[in-house]
Amino acid sequence: MDICDRTFDLVSEHLSTLDYDGPVGLSCDDTKLFATYRLYWDSEKKAYFLVGGVDGPIRVANPDNIKQAIQDAKAQKATKASSGVKAS
Repeated sequence: MDICDRTFDLVSEHLSTLDYDGPVGLSCDDTKLFATYRLYWDSEKKAYFLVGGVDGPIRVANPDNIKQAIQDAKAQKATKASSGVKAS
């Protein structure tokens, strides 16, 4: 869910498997954000996360009670303005 050291390790493994040694770039996906929250299962952390807010992923203990998780977190829905993406 984040761009971190593990992201680069996974990309490196993937490119090595493809025997690719050319240039690589990191960019921002400027597609429209969904105006809603979504649950995401993180298989590495074995937990559900609520994504779509400006504060980043929020671990959700009980996915059956998602409305309560949103209220407890007092999360705000993300928009292009709140995500730091600048229109060109």
